[in-house]
Amino acid sequence: QITLIIATGTHPPMPAATFSSVLPEAILARYPVISHDCDAGTQVSLGTTSRGTPVRMNRRFLQADLRVVVGNIEPHHFAGYSGGYKTAAIGLAGRGAINHNHAMLTDPNSTIAEFARNPLRQDIEEIGDFIGVHFALNAILNGDKKIVRAVFGHPRAVMQAGIPISEEV
Repeated sequence: QITLIIATGTHPPMPAATFSSVLPEAILARYPVISHDCDAGTQVSLGTTSRGTPVRMNRRFLQADLRVVVGNIEPHHFAGYSGGYKTAAIGLAGRGAINHNHAMLTDPNSTIAEFARNPLRQDIEEIGDFIGVHFALNAILNGDKKIVRAVFGHPRAVMQAGIPISEEV
């Protein structure tokens, strides 16, 4: 009873014919895979963050008994770092939520390698609390895109453990 959702954010949904570019054929043969559509109107409203972001999230993701995100941790040009809650909080949100969150990129603290003082990233963390991600599995890659470490656990703990490793790499 596992469904995989490709978290596209505001990017167009991936056509099913292209899923093999991101997932092995063995996975595609075994599990249903869908691509998120931020404009589909199938999001559930969960309220508003303290920074005013209207949280609307993918209904299929919210209906899951266990919500796990998979991604990587690396410096991000305005979210500070990728990883943790960001995969779902942005990747599976409605367009309004993403646009409101991304409007914070004009804040001088919304910059690469800034986590704690980054308002855009802290809004992502708050969105993550709204949606209840149970676990994150995040890889840290080297310059050759090889996995040098993987971190698994609660998304906040994953970021706390993974950021120093990413900085070291």
